[in-house]
Amino acid sequence: MIAYLLSGLGCDKRAYQRLVFPDGITPVHIDWPSPVKDEPLDQYTNRLIKMMDTTNPFYLIGLSFGGMMACMIAEKTHPVKTIIISSVACREELPVFMKFLGKSRLYKLIPNRRLKKANPVICYFFGAHDPESKILLEEIIQDTDPLFLKWAIGSILQWKNCVCHENPIRIHGLRDRILPPRKFKPDYSVMDSGHFAVFDSANMVSSFIAQEIQSC
Repeated sequence: MIAYLLSGLGCDKRAYQRLVFPDGITPVHIDWPSPVKDEPLDQYTNRLIKMMDTTNPFYLIGLSFGGMMACMIAEKTHPVKTIIISSVACREELPVFMKFLGKSRLYKLIPNRRLKKANPVICYFFGAHDPESKILLEEIIQDTDPLFLKWAIGSILQWKNCVCHENPIRIHGLRDRILPPRKFKPDYSVMDSGHFAVFDSANMVSSFIAQEIQSC
């Protein structure tokens, strides 16, 4: 069975490279298509769905921003199971500062060049402490289209999704500084990892995913 993978904001499929999937599961990465200017998330979601085969049973796995998109996709396609990593399922779970930035639209003042550098502050918030994590994060950010980043940041901060009816399985680092798990309880907690748990604690995340898939 296919497991569709959606990466995070400023990340790509390399963030998943350490994961190991159970036998019989074929991971398929969905790359982010370039958004149309001011494209609403619902319209973008429909374009992502067209990149998937939803006529057969499938799993959906989303990381950070990809987890938010996974929840929206799940509402329309009803996968066997939706698993979100370092993510939230609805707007109410976003930190207060993100809601403020979205309402004030201050994020639009961020220069594009600032979005292309993995500085120590970004590494701190992602929880990328070891050299390999820092190098990967820097490479991913440098390779990401800043126009997509700006659109995605705006989409997250103005996210309208108020309820998630599909009840995704949550895997979350308890030291996540970007999306701290204060307004929800993870199904699986990664004790010593932050927002980059999918890479830093890949063995543990892989085991959690395997448990959910094998329970079906």
